[in-house]
Amino acid sequence: MNNFLSLIISLSSAVIGVLFQKYIDTKDFLFLGKTRKRALKGKWRGIVEQDNMNKYDIELIIKPGFKRVNITGTILNKEVKKGADNFIFKGAFKNERFLMLGYENADGGILQFGSMLLEFLPDSEHMQGRFVGYGYKSMQIIHGTLEIEKIAG
Repeated sequence: MNNFLSLIISLSSAVIGVLFQKYIDTKDFLFLGKTRKRALKGKWRGIVEQDNMNKYDIELIIKPGFKRVNITGTILNKEVKKGADNFIFKGAFKNERFLMLGYENADGGILQFGSMLLEFLPDSEHMQGRFVGYGYKSMQIIHGTLEIEKIAG
């Protein structure tokens, strides 16, 4: 009986620890209301410009979820045929205007990742911001700007 009670206490402590850590990791992010989710959800298209002057046309599919860390989706580089520069991302709103996203290459074998900070503009049809990350082609830290507009809900 004592061993069973110890096991229950240990398992409960582990679960509570994991839940508490998730809360700590996401407590500064906002829950999204239905209106904000509707405005964000869909297909977006725009331009990424690296500070070395390379420009890329991109397309984003954004899927709001139900939790604080609730923005997920994909980024497709429209100029790459094989998909080597396609990304997955997730993140959340820090406040009503600013969206923080982490991204990584969709191909787990390619070392390419980074962060974006986007401003969701008042018209709910445009976002602009900056990114910093590691580029697998350049094998160095890259940074630049991006501007996107909503093309479909």
